[in-house]
Amino acid sequence: SSPALSDKLSDKIDSGVLTGSKPANLFPKTAQSQQPAPDMTDSIQFSAFTSRTKSKAKPHPYMSIIRTPVYPWMINESGIVKAGHVLKLIDIVGSEAPLKFLRDKQSPYVVVTASVDRTDFQTPIRAWEMLRLDARVTQAWKSSIESQVNIYAEHIVTGESRPVATSHLVFVAIDPKTRQKATALPEYVPESVEEKKVAKLADLRKANRSNEGRVAPFIAIDPQNDSPVGVDRVMTRNDANGQGNVFGGILLDIMDEVGTKAAQ
Repeated sequence: SSPALSDKLSDKIDSGVLTGSKPANLFPKTAQSQQPAPDMTDSIQFSAFTSRTKSKAKPHPYMSIIRTPVYPWMINESGIVKAGHVLKLIDIVGSEAPLKFLRDKQSPYVVVTASVDRTDFQTPIRAWEMLRLDARVTQAWKSSIESQVNIYAEHIVTGESRPVATSHLVFVAIDPKTRQKATALPEYVPESVEEKKVAKLADLRKANRSNEGRVAPFIAIDPQNDSPVGVDRVMTRNDANGQGNVFGGILLDIMDEVGTKAAQ
C-alpha cells in the first residue's frame, strides 16, 4: 500500500517484466535483510499474474450446495439441530439440482416434491457448527427426476467435516402455467462410471417405490381409536412455493414436529 512499492510494481508491469513464465521479484532485498529469500520460481506460479490453475476433478454438471451456520434457534431442548429443519433444507437444495438440469436442457418445466426416501441421521448436528448439503441429479424419467442429497456437519473453525445423513428425493416436473405434469423430459446421460452406477441404483429405488405402493397400501389413522397427536397450522404465503402450493419443506418440518410429539 506504500507509494514507493506501488511505483515499483507499476514500473515492472509497464516494462513487461511480469509477462514471463516466472514471476518477477516484486519485493527486493533491503539493506536490513540478512538472508536472501529462497528462489521458489521453479516450483510455484505467481497466480496473480498467470492464468494457470491446478487441475481439479470434473464436478457433477447438475449439482447444488447449501452451507449455513447452525444458529441457536435451530436446535431443540437437547442442544442438537431439529431434524425438521434439516429436512426443510434437504427439500430446498434437492430441488435446485433438477431445476439446473431442466434449465441446461432448455426445458420449460419446474419441479415439485413428490416423495422423500428414508433419511437416517448417523450423528447429531450441534449449535455453531456449519451445515453443508450437497445435491445432485441421479436419474431422470418420463416425468420425474431423482435427486440425492448428502448432509455434512463442519467444524466452524477447523473446517473438519463428518457425514450426517443421505437422502433421496423425487421431484415431478410440471408446466408452470398449466400445472400439468410433464410427459417427456430430456434424457439424463450419466458420463462417469460412478454416475452410471448411481443412475442404476436410482432405477432400483423407483422400482421399489412402485412395489411398496402395491403391497403396502396407505392406512389412515383413526382419530377415535388411535388417539393421534395433532398439529394445526395455518398456511400463509410465506409457506408457498413458486406455484402457489405449500412448500414441501414446510410439510416435512411439520411432520417432524408432530412425530416428535407423538413419540414423547
